[in-house]
Amino acid sequence: MPPMGNAPYRMGDGLAYIYTVLDDKSAGGKPIKPLQLYGKAYFDYLSIGSDDFQIALQEGAKIEMRIRILQNREVGSLHVVRVSGQYYSVWRTRHTVNKHGVPVTDLTLERTTVKYDLN
Repeated sequence: MPPMGNAPYRMGDGLAYIYTVLDDKSAGGKPIKPLQLYGKAYFDYLSIGSDDFQIALQEGAKIEMRIRILQNREVGSLHVVRVSGQYYSVWRTRHTVNKHGVPVTDLTLERTTVKYDLN
């Protein structure tokens, strides 16, 4: 549904939690990956195109999902996204405009096996 008047455009497939990965090291020198909640964003699911899939294969990435959020140019590879209880690293970010003229950010996500601590 396109935006109406001053009402915000809302994505309808779900709510994603976006975390910033903090750079921290424990006393033993082992890196730990604490997360801090950056924000929440409603999203729409997108299909994974064959071009993205082939590039990911060449780079060794195992992409599993693409989502679209309202445009946020700060979200990128230093963020982790939680969708339906699963954590994904941001593999690729694209900023564009959807068919209704609304600025959006497309996130291509790769499931992560890294263990994170939530702050």
